[in-house]
Amino acid sequence: VQGPEITQFRPGKLYAGSSDVAVDIRGRNFRKRARVYVGDGAQLNFPVDRKHIRFRNSNRLVVTLTDGLNRLLTKPGAIKFQVVNPNTADGVRSEDQSINVVGPRIADARFEVMQDDDSHVMLVIDGANFLKGAIVEFFKPGMDAAPVSQLVPVDLKSRRISTPVRLKKIERLGNFKLRVVNQGTVPVPSVLFQPRMNHLAQRRD
Repeated sequence: VQGPEITQFRPGKLYAGSSDVAVDIRGRNFRKRARVYVGDGAQLNFPVDRKHIRFRNSNRLVVTLTDGLNRLLTKPGAIKFQVVNPNTADGVRSEDQSINVVGPRIADARFEVMQDDDSHVMLVIDGANFLKGAIVEFFKPGMDAAPVSQLVPVDLKSRRISTPVRLKKIERLGNFKLRVVNQGTVPVPSVLFQPRMNHLAQRRD
């Protein structure tokens, strides 16, 4: 007798700050009226309401995280899923599997010279998980509680942000760090990152 088995999720990751997200669970041996439990720790103690579980076939369930389960999506981490097939006792449980909940991540940030514009430099941020509506925040050392400036990017893609910044603004900030903040049901920031200033030094020369 074979129990339920989770093999993959679609999408392959979820974005922190989102809500009412549908997760396509793929696997084997799913039965009608199967229960689904989710959790963000060692225990899977949050049952998904049956009305938010759609049985497609023995290889596919679609589960919507909504209402109180949206709190599992407020920050980066992982969500565990478990499928329980019905029987005359407590049910037949699958091994739990996790899906990552991700936020914005900066891999590199730098300033590049803009041709034919001495008053601006181009801020380029490479990374992952940048969402539409994200902003860039600037912080002074020792003042991490609140940004000293915010910027709405001109060009924003999931892996790259590029936007012109006034050179006088960068000079006025002096030593600073920056972060990217995705806007959703709750703001989700990246960690602070020290941008490379070598191109800015070239412009100053």
